[in-house]
Formats: sequence, C-alpha cells, structure tokens
Amino acid sequence: MATRVKRKTDTGLKAWEHPKGSGITIREVVNTRGDKAYDASYRVIVPSKITGKQRLFKQFKEETKAFEWADEQFKGSQLEGADYFKITDAQRTEIRSAFEILDQYGLGLLEAVEFAAPRMKPIGGERTFGDVVEELKEVKLRCNLRESTLKDFRLRTEKLKDLFNNALLKDLTKEQLESTIDGLKNAQNDKPLGPRSKKNYLMVIAEIYRFAISKKYVVENPLTTLDKAERKALVGDEGESKDPTILSVKEAESLLKAAHENQNLDLLAPIVLALFCGLRTGELKNLQWKHLHIEDEAEPFVQIPRGLGKG
Repeated sequence: MATRVKRKTDTGLKAWEHPKGSGITIREVVNTRGDKAYDASYRVIVPSKITGKQRLFKQFKEETKAFEWADEQFKGSQLEGADYFKITDAQRTEIRSAFEILDQYGLGLLEAVEFAAPRMKPIGGERTFGDVVEELKEVKLRCNLRESTLKDFRLRTEKLKDLFNNALLKDLTKEQLESTIDGLKNAQNDKPLGPRSKKNYLMVIAEIYRFAISKKYVVENPLTTLDKAERKALVGDEGESKDPTILSVKEAESLLKAAHENQNLDLLAPIVLALFCGLRTGELKNLQWKHLHIEDEAEPFVQIPRGLGKG
C-alpha cells in the first residue's frame, strides 16, 4: 500500500512517501495537550513542486484517511497539474452539491454563476432604495427641470422611502413593489389611490430602476415582469389609456356653466381656452398673461411658445 521512507528511531514515529516517487509524505505526529501526549495523528505534506505554490498540509486522525487523501492529491495533480490546487477540498464538495441542484433544472454551473453574481453582488455596488432616490434627485436638480416636476418626484419618492426604509434596491421583489403600490393611500382622505396615481407611482419606480441599471446597482426592474393581467389587477380598468373624446355642445355648456357658478375655483378662463383655443393641460398650467394677446378685440389670439407644455 505504501513505501516506507524512513523511521525515526529516536522517537519511534513513522514516515512514508505515498504514492511512491510522488514526493508526498505522510508523517505520524504525537498530539499533545500541555505537556502530556495523548494519541497520534497523521500529517500529509504536499510539496510546492506539486502544488505550484506553498506546501499544502492536512492532518487526519486515521492513517487510512491520510493515505486516501494523499492518493487524491497525487491523482488530481497528474490530471490537472498545479490547477488542481487552486480550489480547496471544501470548494470541491460545494461544487459537487451545486451540480446536483443544477442538474434538476437542466442548468450549467457557469450559466448559473453568470446570472446570479451581478444580482447578488452588483458591479456598481450595493445601494439602498433611499440612496438611489437621493442620487437621482441630485441629477434632476442639475437638469434645470420645472419646480412642479421636481416637487411631484420628491413627494412620491419620499412616501416610497418611508415604506422601504433602508432596503437594498437589489433585494426588493416584484411582490413587495406590487403590494406597496396597491396599499398606498391618499394623504388627504386616507382612501386607496386611484388608477392614475398608481400609474404615476409605477412610472416613478421605473425611472428609479432605469437610473439604477445605468449605474449597475441592479440588473433589472422587477416590475418589468408584470404581465397585462397583473398590471390591470394592480392599476384597475380606469388606469388603461383611453382615446380622447369630444364634448358635445350640451356637455361643453354644462362645463362652462359650472365654472361660471363656481368662480372661486378660477377654472372659467382655462376651460374657455381649452374649449375654444385647443390648449392642452400642460400648456394651460404654464400659460402666462404675456402669452394672451387680447388688445385687439376683433382678432384676439394666444401665443404658445415652443416647450410651453413641457415640465
């Protein structure tokens, strides 16, 4: 089974070279506790000429286990050379277990690692939901956006930050995001949000994830996997986009009458401009008196500068 190299006659401890001619040695070692010897174990030494780096040591209680391990190291070095020693025994055991799991799914080890690694340890580093929101907010401030746009983003993201606390963005799941949006309530009346508000929150979350993906903080937005039915269940029927409709004369008359009777709402002028000048909501919100030219009562007009409806 083994070739004895020498016997230490002064102590009676044994040493072998195994396999013969391999350079791997097995030495009997006396275990001690304090100044007392209590039993022997067997230390295997794989020399640096085999490992390609420093010597490798491993100790066993049983002689047969020491010889078996020495055999494994020699066979591995014969098959793979120094590459065999780039991974540990513990890693080999883990690899075997990994293959048993992957085989059940028909996946390869490299395929699974390439998928999992950037999701578990993002290339750009780990960031909390709040970290990414604040970073994106700084970018928006430098873009010279309208105050109303910044305010809307700030209000929505602050509510989301309160709910997600310091959760890592990479760890948030589709289910968490769905249930959070579904559970949001109106601050004024504590009622569930309507479809339009839910859609707005979906858009804000999508914007946050697009930014995070560009920074390699995450690989994907979990909500992109929402199918049509799931999105409809979350947002509701009223959240679906509808084609523009034209008011009848009677409907327009009722609208003007209501605006006239409730002048404290300051809606009469915007409604007149919308109905008779075709101004859009964004244009009405940003309109200023300098854009109205009513000096000539015969031919008054509204000037719409480029970009007026954008915010």
